[in-house]
Amino acid sequence: MGTSILLALLLTGCTNPRPAPQLWLESVAAMQVPGYHPMLRFGSWDVTRFERRTTYLFLTPDMVQEGQFEVSGTQYSFRAVMANELENSDKSRVLAELDSGSAFEFDNAYARSMQNFRGKYNPSDGSLTVTYLVKGTMRSYQLHDITAGDDNVSVTVSGSERGLVGLWQAPEPHPDMLDARTRGKIDDRGMMPFVKEAGESDGSQFGVMDLLANRTFRIHDKAGTWSSDGRTLTLMCPPAKPMVFQISNGKLMAGGKVAYVR
Repeated sequence: MGTSILLALLLTGCTNPRPAPQLWLESVAAMQVPGYHPMLRFGSWDVTRFERRTTYLFLTPDMVQEGQFEVSGTQYSFRAVMANELENSDKSRVLAELDSGSAFEFDNAYARSMQNFRGKYNPSDGSLTVTYLVKGTMRSYQLHDITAGDDNVSVTVSGSERGLVGLWQAPEPHPDMLDARTRGKIDDRGMMPFVKEAGESDGSQFGVMDLLANRTFRIHDKAGTWSSDGRTLTLMCPPAKPMVFQISNGKLMAGGKVAYVR
């Protein structure tokens, strides 16, 4: 499914048959340059967390911003609702548990992560350029939808490998995590455990690996080739050492732990 088609789905409100997000990243080469690199996601892998189609998550230099977006032609407007799964009322409870120095830093980081921003879609190359204030300077980043992978079309790989082609996501580390208000009512340990779990959960929602039918792969700033042998998946990205996963019941295991799921 091409990027232009995916954009049309957003504009018309049509439902994608697979409840998958759109994850927009810079090119591999751009992400390999040291510094901040934004990641933008429309929708959610977990439909219980975000059911409205106009939601997004955006990785800022400090926290993950969550909010609502609107589209007018090729122009996107992103409006922040919360950061790190904390609304303003929740944030005040967190600040009360911190020392003055940590509270000051957290408050500033939260404010930086709540900046509204804009984007412009370019149908000629399928890119979405977003502009965000970073360290006092407005910077632009050209993002591309990496989740329009060929798992949705006929593939030419063998039957044994066909089930590997497409998108894999890091598992939710805290599937039973409650919202901040509920957690604050029942957890006498305070809000800091929630903050930690919320950050880990947000991070997992950006942990996406794309295995393509031409036996190439991408994981954020890493790209290379992949192969499988029985119940083993190997990713090769020289000069780094190969990454090896064990295939088990629709999961990819590494070090005895689940690394990716469908």
